[in-house]
Amino acid sequence: GTAPKDGNSSAKGGGKQRKPGIYKVGKDLWAVKIAWRRFVVRTSPVDFDRATDLHMLLMEARESALKRHADSVDNLKHIGRAYTLAEWDAECTPFLDSEMQ
Repeated sequence: GTAPKDGNSSAKGGGKQRKPGIYKVGKDLWAVKIAWRRFVVRTSPVDFDRATDLHMLLMEARESALKRHADSVDNLKHIGRAYTLAEWDAECTPFLDSEMQ
């Protein structure tokens, strides 16, 4: 069976603790799904250890991308071009290759 989606329960089998964004997709297989600004990254099924590593890396990339986005909006405000985050979404890419490095 799959772990409940509340993020607080242990998955059956091995007592592995599920985190939000990590989902059991088969016997001993897990997938990661991280989303921000209408951008979604989903992984192929992997073992639990690899899924937790990918989750950590993708969360770091997400935080970097969100910070860059907010900083861009602040910079625009400082030069007199006020954009809301929603308006800037159309102009500012949600993810850069460098954020995965």
